[in-house]
Amino acid sequence: MMPLTPQAKSQALRDCLRALRLYASPVFLRQNPMVALGTIYGVLCLSSAVLSRHGEYWRHGYYTLPPLLAALWWVLLFSGFSAITTHYWRQMRALPSFLMPRMGRAEYRAVHLAALFAITLFSIPPLLTGAPWLNTLLLEAIALVLWSEPLPSERATSFKRLLKPRTALSMLGFFILLVPKMQAYLFSAPASVALLLIALCCGVTLLAFRHRTPEWPPGASEHTPSSPLARLVKQHSSGSLLPRGIKALTRLCLWRPSWLVRLPLIDPINTERPIAFALSVATLTLVFVVLGQGIALVSDGVRPSFAAVVSRLPIMARQSLMLSGMGLIGWMRNRSDWPFLLTLGPYGSKQGFARAVFRLHLQRGLQAGLIVGPLLGLTVWLNQNISLLSAFAGGLGCGVTLLGASCLPSLAFFIPALNKPSVVMIIGLFAMIGLLQISIMVLFDPTLWWRWLIPAGSLAGSFLLAYLAPLFLARQDWPIEPPP
Repeated sequence: MMPLTPQAKSQALRDCLRALRLYASPVFLRQNPMVALGTIYGVLCLSSAVLSRHGEYWRHGYYTLPPLLAALWWVLLFSGFSAITTHYWRQMRALPSFLMPRMGRAEYRAVHLAALFAITLFSIPPLLTGAPWLNTLLLEAIALVLWSEPLPSERATSFKRLLKPRTALSMLGFFILLVPKMQAYLFSAPASVALLLIALCCGVTLLAFRHRTPEWPPGASEHTPSSPLARLVKQHSSGSLLPRGIKALTRLCLWRPSWLVRLPLIDPINTERPIAFALSVATLTLVFVVLGQGIALVSDGVRPSFAAVVSRLPIMARQSLMLSGMGLIGWMRNRSDWPFLLTLGPYGSKQGFARAVFRLHLQRGLQAGLIVGPLLGLTVWLNQNISLLSAFAGGLGCGVTLLGASCLPSLAFFIPALNKPSVVMIIGLFAMIGLLQISIMVLFDPTLWWRWLIPAGSLAGSFLLAYLAPLFLARQDWPIEPPP
């Protein structure tokens, strides 16, 4: 490789600065809800660190952050680094980067400078409490490795992406290091070990951010593996090798009720397919339970037991309910397909299309609530002194409340200035983490006679929002938004 001339070095520096300026511009905020989430958790984390800065956190040779600060800081790292990588991969996958490799190289240099600035900024909360700075950098380097790839897309293939080893490793690392005691092991690691791990993480990050421009193979035709016809033949031939029983079982799991509105909206958790959704929710709950038992075994030496597994089921089922709600509002945050669906579909007007969208959302939400709600009720019945009928009724109430909570983010559609994906996500987080969790506790308390007003109000509110929101949406422009 020939050395760069002074003119080329000057041009590369200007390109890098130009790419770096985008991180402080509205381009960084566009279709990047992690910025808003990181801002919220940054304020909460810094406030908690200021209040805890005079404490003594070295115990028996281990440094442990306060539990609240540890959780807030780890979520801050997740949201902050995810915001940077979302912007970076969006820029790298854009057409100009494909046509101009110089722009891709500038983005590659700029993302490392942005990551260094974020690492410096995010290290302030633990350092205020007296955390060792080298070990703080180690945890940040691990977080950057975990989230150096783009977040899973909310399209039809997103569920498949969750099964990829890299994505599964990122999720596993997030939940393991969310535990303060697991962070304490890294905060208390010797300096030599910390330096070695930091160097390893830096190397992995440099490789993870590399982007190779795909090249069309010369002489590609219908006989080459890269042509669409060859891929179709390959998929058909590979699918024909599956036993008939597995094919029939797959078709059964992917069954979609005929009464649902036919509209290809984003559905990241397969709520339109009830059997697949029920299996995924049950599996996710069990995975959370096993993960919790594994963390308890490693951090506290508590051996797994059947009683401990059963006692954790309600908490993990509530997490599955919350994640189902966040998946239901995915279409509200990604509207890039709306203009095309309106133009190509038989809806006639924007208001007609918006009403079809909300009809499908109500159908999805009610169907998902009737599945995940009774599952939560069953887990509560196994742990509390409550009748099966009361637990089942409480679970149904939670399912209906889930529908109402999933409609709350549509309030952003009423004001054009607030009709942004970041605002939708903030309202969704408030609805799922705050209102829905409080409602669950109330609905399973048999001493409160008025608890049934919550699902009744949620049902009425969801239908009211589904009626009013299309009226406001029809009056607004629908710009073609870039994919996240």
